[in-house]
Amino acid sequence: MANLATADHAAQGNSARGRSPYLVQNTIDLAAAIVLKGSDFAANDTMEVLNVPAGSVILSAGIEIIAQADGTLTLDMGFTGASPAAVDLFVDGLDCVGGAVGTYGTTPGTEAAQVQVISAADTIDVKFVTETDVTGGKLRFWAVLMDVSNLGTGDMLAATAARDLA
Repeated sequence: MANLATADHAAQGNSARGRSPYLVQNTIDLAAAIVLKGSDFAANDTMEVLNVPAGSVILSAGIEIIAQADGTLTLDMGFTGASPAAVDLFVDGLDCVGGAVGTYGTTPGTEAAQVQVISAADTIDVKFVTETDVTGGKLRFWAVLMDVSNLGTGDMLAATAARDLA
């Protein structure tokens, strides 16, 4: 089983001044990912697709088919590491060849009510459930996150404002 890290940019869109949900996304051209990996993917390979900062809650996540893959390709999306180790937490068995352009992977019914709080920085990963002769296709991986880290530190405390020091 090989692992390819493609989630190379930090999550963006959050601000300590105004906590609200924000979207992170990563569009991956499968042909370019195969070149980066140095070989074709195989069943049970994984790919890191999204960075999740420490102190975040994942409200939802998924996959959109931008351009259909060729060959045979089915993906799960979730976590492949330690805790929570649920490789199909967000998407279970998305057919990237048979699914139409614009199709979104659906959240498994058993996982639909689960919101994940991430205490240490992590990545959301995809697992290649099936993969045969894929040479192209384009997928958009997305997640809606919210920063839930402590507000009571640094310059967010009123006591640190000049007007409060007098």
